[in-house]
Amino acid sequence: MIKQIWKYKFNNIIKMPMDAKILTIQKQDGEPTIWALVNPNNELEIRNFRIIGTGNSFDDSNCTYIGTFQDGPFVWHVFEDVK
Repeated sequence: MIKQIWKYKFNNIIKMPMDAKILTIQKQDGEPTIWALVNPNNELEIRNFRIIGTGNSFDDSNCTYIGTFQDGPFVWHVFEDVK
């Protein structure tokens, strides 16, 4: 099966091919960016993400940790909502 790595500027809602595997989130050109391993032939699906700052409380019962990135003095943690 042929796969590709695609990148997405971070947003709370991202359309990506079904079964895409998130590889990392980092800043590129000053913007948080997600890289994912995708099958470009799969149908697109909507995936929902949230960003949580260090020290903030949140309910993690329906989410999966994606990664962490720094932005100046801030450290942000990205989670994906689980269906």
